[in-house]
Amino acid sequence: MVASLIPPSACPVRLADIREAWRSGKESADSIERFCSVLASRTGKPHAFAFNQARTALAILLQELHRLRSERFEVIVPAYTCYTVAAAVARAGLVMVPVDIEPSDLCFKLQALQDSINERTLAIIVVHPFGQPCSIGAVKGVISNRHIFIVEDCAQAWDTRYRGHFLGGEGDASIFSFGRGKHLNLGGGGICCVGEGEIAYRLEQRMRELPAPSQREHVRRLLKLVFTIIGQHPYIYAYALRVPFLGIGETYFDDDFAMIQWSGWQAQLGLRLLRDWESMASRRRRNADFWREWLQRDSVLGIIPQVEEPMNVVYLRMPVLSRDRQRAMRWFRKRGIHAQKMYPTVLADIDSPHLKVKVYSTLDGARRVTESLYTLPVHPLFDAKRWAARCSRRRCSKEEMLGANTIP
Repeated sequence: MVASLIPPSACPVRLADIREAWRSGKESADSIERFCSVLASRTGKPHAFAFNQARTALAILLQELHRLRSERFEVIVPAYTCYTVAAAVARAGLVMVPVDIEPSDLCFKLQALQDSINERTLAIIVVHPFGQPCSIGAVKGVISNRHIFIVEDCAQAWDTRYRGHFLGGEGDASIFSFGRGKHLNLGGGGICCVGEGEIAYRLEQRMRELPAPSQREHVRRLLKLVFTIIGQHPYIYAYALRVPFLGIGETYFDDDFAMIQWSGWQAQLGLRLLRDWESMASRRRRNADFWREWLQRDSVLGIIPQVEEPMNVVYLRMPVLSRDRQRAMRWFRKRGIHAQKMYPTVLADIDSPHLKVKVYSTLDGARRVTESLYTLPVHPLFDAKRWAARCSRRRCSKEEMLGANTIP
């Protein structure tokens, strides 16, 4: 067992910045407005609304979209994505329609998408997984002029550019997340960006109706953030991973979540982290380039899904596909890296009485990804070249990794 373990995701946050953000005022509307304006300018959307978490933002958005088109109640989602997407659909009282994805790029299979669209389709949630862009243009080509809303899930895609623009500007709305494990960990938070019109008006009304966080909630968010930051240290993380009740790396479905406002101090912390963002993004790109080159040299540990314009992707984690995932993950763990799988099942297999599901196509591609995908760290606290220098071998031997052939 190694003495330290590099976590799969992390965000460098100085405790001094947390302290100063906390002192700036928990109810600072000005900080929230300024941070939201950053999202609005990046996406080209004139309106951005902040909530306590991304699933709150998504659930409220879906509820308001349904009120605009009450005859439609089905929401299309990728079959392989975060359980919080399913939780938001359930909380909105709508029917989730999982659609298969291509293992080669983790985006919708367009024929499966076409087969799942009907007169009941309210919206399509396009997830940009791990920071990789999925083409909104391709989705628009499938739906044609059938008046279906497109929602971009950018929870894992902060700062990625696609064809010259930041992700989040092509759909009718976009969702960003600032919780644990994201590019910018602010102790929670979700922002919904939309254009002019009825949707913006309705979201503003809903946001103002939500209760403000209590003093106890402010403190809970603060302590959660501080413990997360401390737990990122490789020596602490290695031991925290062994504590069962901490639930590190576990995925669960929960649609009974609080829907309240964001905290001003969290927005202030976000503004402070943005000062260092370019250096953090540069480190993520360098680490991603390292893994891309390293795995191409000997793909026995796995292959990276295809992505257009890889130089413009700011990965949250590096996704890797392998036929023998467990063996590959053990290989990395012996060398001080927690290579971690993501979601345990496709969304259609979530067992919950509150989740209504309709499936119109097979989910073979998504199931393959569920069984074969693991992730490697690219975060700024990981120095890939330093790790390689310390690693006893830059590649595994064929004898050691026998059977870990990659997915073609």
